[in-house]
Amino acid sequence: MGSEASVGRTGIDAAMAEQVDLDADRKKEILSIERALDRLNHFEVLGLRPGASPGEVKKAYHEASRRYHPDRFFEKNLGSFRGRVERIFKRIHESYSVLNDVDLRAQYEREHPEIASQPPPAAALPKDEARAAERRARLARHPYVAKLTRVHELIDSGKKSLASGDFSKAYTDLHLASKLDPKNQDVHELLNQVRHRHELQRAAEELKRGEAAEQKKDLVTAERCYLNAANLDPKSSLAASRAAKLLLQPGHDLKQARALAQRAVDLDPDNADHRFLLASILDQAGMGKLASRQVEEAVKLNPNHPEAKKRQKKSRWPF
Repeated sequence: MGSEASVGRTGIDAAMAEQVDLDADRKKEILSIERALDRLNHFEVLGLRPGASPGEVKKAYHEASRRYHPDRFFEKNLGSFRGRVERIFKRIHESYSVLNDVDLRAQYEREHPEIASQPPPAAALPKDEARAAERRARLARHPYVAKLTRVHELIDSGKKSLASGDFSKAYTDLHLASKLDPKNQDVHELLNQVRHRHELQRAAEELKRGEAAEQKKDLVTAERCYLNAANLDPKSSLAASRAAKLLLQPGHDLKQARALAQRAVDLDPDNADHRFLLASILDQAGMGKLASRQVEEAVKLNPNHPEAKKRQKKSRWPF
């Protein structure tokens, strides 16, 4: 039916902002039910317990029809909600058609033996628009609708925490939302955003700690902090170059230093300092020709770069 794709998070926000002849609670109800349709069995669509009697099926269908039959919205401005209501009613009618037919129902129950083991929904869909308070209470007890409403609340809270920089709260809310609705791609995308932005924040903090340690001549701590920053933010040329510079010291991993220096150059190829650092590492690794090329590039980028000019002059006039 595709409702999962059609009611993505962006679509929900846009739908809630639509100027239509529906109040906010009614909009949220319609969106929640539509989003749940693909995961509900025929009993759940009508808000019934598995094994409900034929009389209960008919009663639930009539109640749901009074609320979702498209004719109830005649001459109302529904915008995108008209299609949503039609999808909901189509599914309501489909569920009723199966459960109200003895043979179709028996076949359906044979094909879905897991239905008998599911906990029964607490209530059917509400009866009448005039009984709005009762509707909200009964709807809230419908397990799938209540779950999806909770998921939406957690997503909203997670987005607000993400925007304010409270990544711990954002992760907690969104992680819970992902547990309640594992197939919700919007939640997983937001979780990835939280992780990425939290890692960037931690990388910036590690970079500052490394700078402070280097100023105090605590090179062991500085090296560790710069490496942490480079790992947390692989796109930081500054973290990569500073880590590489400290790894250039005797007794350190020259291969790792070269990889980090090369990353810095790749990320920021117009930085003469990065070029010269890579040249120094290549030179120490016995790759003089490659080192000379990087020195030449550094001088092109910054003709007044003192170290690069000195290194270039020395290579041309060794005496």
